[in-house]
Amino acid sequence: MKKLPINRIDFDSNKKVKGKNYMTNNEFIDLFDGIVVIEKKIDGHHEYKDEIYYENIKYKHTIHYDNLPKHIIDDNYLVPLNMDNKLFNKISPIKYKDNELTLFHGNIKFELIFDFIEWLLNLHEDWSTNPDEKIEGIVVKNYNKQLFGKISRFDWTGEINENHLRKQKIKNRGNY
Repeated sequence: MKKLPINRIDFDSNKKVKGKNYMTNNEFIDLFDGIVVIEKKIDGHHEYKDEIYYENIKYKHTIHYDNLPKHIIDDNYLVPLNMDNKLFNKISPIKYKDNELTLFHGNIKFELIFDFIEWLLNLHEDWSTNPDEKIEGIVVKNYNKQLFGKISRFDWTGEINENHLRKQKIKNRGNY
C-alpha cells in the first residue's frame, strides 16, 4: 500500500512514538500559514485503491463506532480521505467542499493554534453513543502548500503482542 503523505504533529513531546515521522517546527509553521482544513481523524486502517486513500472502519480499533451513518456502512465501511496526490492539483481551499469529517475550514491566528487544537481534541465523537468518547484525533490539511499533519490521542506504537492477536474483533455498526 502507498504511504499516506502525512506526518505527526508533535503536540505533546512526552507521547512521541519512536520510529514515527514528525513535522519539523518549520513545517508546522508552514502548515498553519494560510487556509487550512481540519478534519477529525478516523480510527481504522488505511486502504489505497483506485488512486484514492480510504480509512476502513469496519472493526473497532480504539474507538467503538456504534452510531455510524448509513452511507458509510453502505460504502463497505470505507471513508475517503481526500489525500490523493492527483487531488492536490484539483482541490484548492476555495473549491474545497466541507464534508462530515470537517471540523474547521479557514485561517487560524498563530497564537491561538495550541488552544484551538486542545479544544478540538476534546470534542465528543458523534459516531459513538458513549457520552465519554472523544474524537480519535485531528488531521490538518493545507492544500495550497500540500502539507498534511495529524495528531492522534492514541498513538499506535507498531507493536503487536499475543493479547492483541487474540482480541475478539468487534464490528462497528450504525444506530438507525
